[in-house]
Formats: sequence, C-alpha cells, structure tokens
Amino acid sequence: MKQDFLLDPNILYLNHGSYGATPKGILQQQQLWREKMEYEPVQFMMQTLPGQLIKSRAAAADFLGVDIATISCITNATTGVQAILSQKIHTGMNVVCTNHRYQAVYNALHYTCDRQGANLLEIPVPFGTLSPQQLLEYIWESIPENTDFILLDEISSATAIRFPIAELCARIKRRNSKTEIFIDGAHSPGHVDTDFSNIDYWTGNLHKWCCAPKGCALLYVRTERQQQLHAPVISHGYRQGFQEEMWWMGTHDPTAYVCIPEVLKLHEQWGGKEFRQKNHQLMQEARALIIDAFPDFIVDDSTAGLAICSFLIPFTEDLYNILFHRYNIEIFVHPIQDKILLRISCFSAYNALHEYQTLIQALKKIGY
Repeated sequence: MKQDFLLDPNILYLNHGSYGATPKGILQQQQLWREKMEYEPVQFMMQTLPGQLIKSRAAAADFLGVDIATISCITNATTGVQAILSQKIHTGMNVVCTNHRYQAVYNALHYTCDRQGANLLEIPVPFGTLSPQQLLEYIWESIPENTDFILLDEISSATAIRFPIAELCARIKRRNSKTEIFIDGAHSPGHVDTDFSNIDYWTGNLHKWCCAPKGCALLYVRTERQQQLHAPVISHGYRQGFQEEMWWMGTHDPTAYVCIPEVLKLHEQWGGKEFRQKNHQLMQEARALIIDAFPDFIVDDSTAGLAICSFLIPFTEDLYNILFHRYNIEIFVHPIQDKILLRISCFSAYNALHEYQTLIQALKKIGY
C-alpha cells in the first residue's frame, strides 16, 4: 500500500511514530473540505462546521469507547497537556511523572509547577532491566501516597515502553480517589486500546498511527472533571460549558478534524485490531532480527501490542545524518548520555521486514 502515500520512494521510512503519514485519499478529502470552506467561508464556519465537528467527535468517541461529551478536538497532544496542566496544578500540590515523559511535556510540567509553586517528582525508571510485572511494581512503589496529580505515558516516545496504565490507574484510585490522573496517549490511537476506567484526563494524536492529516488530536476529560475547566483560549463559548468552549477557539483550518470519520473508517478497512496486531507482529520480527545481529544492543521487554521498539546502542557521532544522507534511512535517533536510543516504527501498510535487514546492513557498515 506504499503507493497510497506520498512518501519519497527513495527513502527507507522507518519513523512512522514521529509524525505518521497521511494517505493520498485522506489528503484529497481534506482538500475537498478546504475548497468547500473557501467557497463560502461564513456559511462553512457558522453552519456546516458545528455539525461536522459533532460527527467527528462522535466517531472518535466510538473508536475510543468513551462518551462523546468527554471528547474534544485539538491540534496536538502538547496542546492537550498544556490545557490541563495550566488549570489543574496549584500551589503546594504534589505532582509526579517519570523520566520517560516526552520532553515537551516535561517542559510544560516544569514550567507550570515552578510558576504555581507545586512540587514535581520525577520517578527514574530504568530501561531494559525490568520485566513488565517488575515495571508495574517499581512504579507503583515509587508513587508517593500524597500524590495530588500524576502524568504518565501510555507509550513512551523515545524509549518505546508500554506502561501498565490500566493497573496503575486502578491502584492509584483505590488508594486515593482524589488523585487526578492524566495520561499522555500521544502514540495510543490506532496503536493500542486504552482503558479509560480510572483516567481523569487523556490526550492522543490521530495524525500518528491513525494517519489523520497533521494537526489532528483529541482531548478526553471525564465529565465530572469538566466543571470549572475552560478552553486554553477563551472565546465565544465562554461559560457555556467545556465542550462548547473547546470547539471554537478562534479561526483556524479545521479540515483535519472534519476528516476524522473518514480517517477512522479507513483504519477499520485496513483491519482495525487485526491491522494493529499485524503492525505488532512486524515489530516483533524486526526486533528479533536486530537483536540477533547485535546481541549487545539493550532492549526493554514492555512492548505488549506495540509497533515501535527502541534499542540502547553505543554512541556514534551524527548517527542520524549518516543514516539519512548516506543510506537514505529515516529513523528516530535520540542521544541519551553516552549512548543512543534507536527507535524503529513498524507500519505494515508500507513497511516490510526486508527494510529492517537493510537497516542492519547499514549499521554494520557504520561499525556496529
């Protein structure tokens, strides 16, 4: 299906996880919506858009298994994080995250806690040394009982670890129902199924694994948590309810949001859960090839259902540019202390196992 995407055929694209890739058909749909918007902008914004956004939210809510009243459309997960943190963190609160949080999220946490006078605790979680059960117990034992607000990744970005969110959230709420839980699900939609049972806030991108046009994400806020919560940009819906505020925050191009029903329909046409399992299977096979070729690479075992996997490898100066410019391989490379995190993405719509063999050969030529 690679011909269904605009991806450069000369590039080995092993980094779907960073920004996704949107199929040509969805981009054509978006262009049709743009033309409709420009044909009569006022009628589109005032008459057409509100109803289309309801359809998009309904499709997204059905896809996630939550109530439509809890879902809002936003441009990206970072916006969702800032919307909640800026209003829910207050002086003296005890706030917790792990060291696997996305850097932009940590920046927002650090800024907000510093500004509000809240206490931020970062739990250091080792990579590649804990089993999934040990990971659960380690994090649980590291969360202080007096935690007021906790932000956890469902799938960490650089390290590609799947955190045991369902069990952790259940334990946290059993111990103290007042602890507010925010899940960063930037990589979750179209990748894994999220259990929302004990989550207060969640945000996830549709432009990654669901392949929506760029700038298409969701914010979930449990209904009872919406009281006294406002949109991050105050506009015409002020004091008319959280969802009413969220849908209109000034003029922008909303066509990515309007494409959500078609985006999710296409995901199901590709196979839905079976497609996600196919991506996971490809990751397992690619992971096994790489481990076999490089036994010294460090990997983490908390990868249940994932289509991404990270390897902690020896440091090579300018590795990203070497792989891209010399070998035409687009892949996630993230220096960490004296090593490098190398993350593969496995999107079976256009990736194949032989591509990871090509990566292996390139790494060997570089000196690994």
